[in-house]
Amino acid sequence: MTLIQQLVLDRLSPYNVKLSAYDNAKYVLQKDFQLIVDLPTNRLCPRIPNRLYYIIWLNHILDDSSIVLDVGTGASAIYPLLGCKVNSSMKFVGTDIDPESIEIAVKNVVQNSLQDRIHLMLTRDTDPLIPHKVDAVICNPPFYDSLDSMKFQSNQKLQTPHDQLFASKNELITTGGELGFINRLVSESLKWTTEISWYTTLCGHKSTAYNLIEYLKSIGLNNIAITTIHFPSYRYKTKRWIIGWSFRDKRLPVHLSHDVQGSLSRLLPKNQLCIDKVISPGDLVKSCFHNVNNLNLLVNEDTIFVSAPGPVWNRAYRRNKILPMPENFEASISCTSHSVVIDWQRGSSYKTFESLYTFVQRSLRGYS
Repeated sequence: MTLIQQLVLDRLSPYNVKLSAYDNAKYVLQKDFQLIVDLPTNRLCPRIPNRLYYIIWLNHILDDSSIVLDVGTGASAIYPLLGCKVNSSMKFVGTDIDPESIEIAVKNVVQNSLQDRIHLMLTRDTDPLIPHKVDAVICNPPFYDSLDSMKFQSNQKLQTPHDQLFASKNELITTGGELGFINRLVSESLKWTTEISWYTTLCGHKSTAYNLIEYLKSIGLNNIAITTIHFPSYRYKTKRWIIGWSFRDKRLPVHLSHDVQGSLSRLLPKNQLCIDKVISPGDLVKSCFHNVNNLNLLVNEDTIFVSAPGPVWNRAYRRNKILPMPENFEASISCTSHSVVIDWQRGSSYKTFESLYTFVQRSLRGYS
């Protein structure tokens, strides 16, 4: 079980099989978060573990005072409400194209006295998904591109849902389906780039997550994160994935950015590489960096923190055969009991990170 999964389950009451999905959600929100929430049965019922997972993961990757945009907040405004309970400093902007959903969402915000921290906006389908500058974006897009595709995919499911759930058309269906909606978000992120820290979205289909990562890589992005939502113990056996991308150079730790297995894991640019050597930090510094200039090293117990303007350990770089590119590169090198672990912490060039790994690996070949 991952850290985020454990944090979610630690905060939630067990699922009550005697209650409907809607009543379970309202019960958990009131008991565990002191939230009074109206959940109309003609709108989607939020799966609380999944929503809470998204919020806790988001809380780990953002600063406390962040303003978060929830694209398609829905009648429950569940992400902003949970977000305000998880982080007492975070604020939210929620948008939706459905007037009835916005009306109910406003009521939910007001009856929980959170109108100073949650601002809701009624938008049109033709409006930008990102109406103004925020610190981060979250999104739970509609899954399907038509009613026929929704019925077809529902018929392909091996298990019958525990509860009969309902939703409005705009909550389930959009032009181009899930991937089409997310592609709109990616296109808008190309306009805002570094002005927004992280752009994130939920993916209900593994194929969507796969295609999204491939597309982000194709446009030159390598700061990509993925985390897997899976709560079989809470009656939700279906997996979901959160994909995040950033145009900034700060990297997430591997437990927040690479929480996935299988084919999706192999798609992601690595931000952690390991070398099968056992060595002390002092000996590693002597073996690798004794002749390297223009490099800052800080040794703290078993970890070496490296910062440099570029691959200064590279001979071609030092001989000016590689033109120096201004880069604020940072990495940590941990000397564990079984290996040397290099974590990429800041920087825009994967080649710089990879060259550090190659340099350390070659420098330690003769060490025993």
